Amino acid sequence: MQQAMASTPSQVHIHSVDPADGSKAEAQADDALLKLFWNRAELKKEFARLRNERATLQDRIRHQDGQLLRVQQRLEQLEGLLADPAQAVQVALYYQLRALWSYGQRRVARLVREQTPRELQHEKLESQQSFQSRQQSDLADMDARLATLRSRLDIAEHELAMARRRCHGFRGLLRREQSRIELASCEQNVETLTAQLHRQQTLRDLRAAESLTPESQLSVAGKRRVNLAAIAMAQELAIQFSDGELAIRARDAAARQFKDVNNGSSADCRKLSRLAAKRLQELESKDAFPAMVERRAHFLARRAEYRSDGDAVPITGSVASMPRRISATLEPQTDDLTGVDVLTGDYWELYSELLS
Repeated sequence: MQQAMASTPSQVHIHSVDPADGSKAEAQADDALLKLFWNRAELKKEFARLRNERATLQDRIRHQDGQLLRVQQRLEQLEGLLADPAQAVQVALYYQLRALWSYGQRRVARLVREQTPRELQHEKLESQQSFQSRQQSDLADMDARLATLRSRLDIAEHELAMARRRCHGFRGLLRREQSRIELASCEQNVETLTAQLHRQQTLRDLRAAESLTPESQLSVAGKRRVNLAAIAMAQELAIQFSDGELAIRARDAAARQFKDVNNGSSADCRKLSRLAAKRLQELESKDAFPAMVERRAHFLARRAEYRSDGDAVPITGSVASMPRRISATLEPQTDDLTGVDVLTGDYWELYSELLS
């Protein structure tokens, strides 16, 4: 038995686990879990974003549906009104007056839009010319001082040369101490004048190299000129459409619904419609209209008052007076004043165009 046991070799093998392999597997599992966590978080964020976007789009659709419904209702009401000949005249005048209001609004807005860059360019040109004038004046003064210093330096250098000759001559041997003091004084004078000349030349070069950085915005004075031109335009439009109170009626039509506006009988509406078309045609063919606006703006500039130096919009009462015609000397030609205050009444949406 012992022989049998001795003849059977031991074949028991123990497989040991490498600790490094276990740590690596655990780290890989942690990385996979972490990636899964972040992916889940990103998916939740994306889902929340899509849900909010969906809610926003739904709100927008509901809003547009509501607008479409209101437009459809107004269209049906308008069709019903146009079906009645008596009401059709009223509707036509109502929308004609609204178009008249929009026309005036566009004219005022266009004036401000066109005049603002012109005023800015004008201010830049004036600033540049003023800067160059001051610069040239300063440079001329500096050149005069440089010329004086150069003259004094030439004299000092001549005196230094004479002192050196005296110091090395027979007189210098007799009066050595006095000659040395005189020479040192001349050298100090030349050194001082040379330093002053260099400093003055440096200042001159710096002043010559200076340049003006143009302003990117209008000054208060420029804004006032633009605003007064806009007010003048609004006044001229109000005067042009003062017959039949067209300007007042246009303002009412722009601010109110059709059912809240009363322009009289059908005959009155036809008369007002023809008058509005006539006045508009006259205005479009009036070549002198821009000059009239400019003249009125200068007239207003004489009378405009402001609450503070930084205000660009004038006090309403100072520009409320509106004579129908203004002479070339910027005086009212008649005492005939209109009863429309364009600034207080915000005619042609004036306040939205004024620069502040």
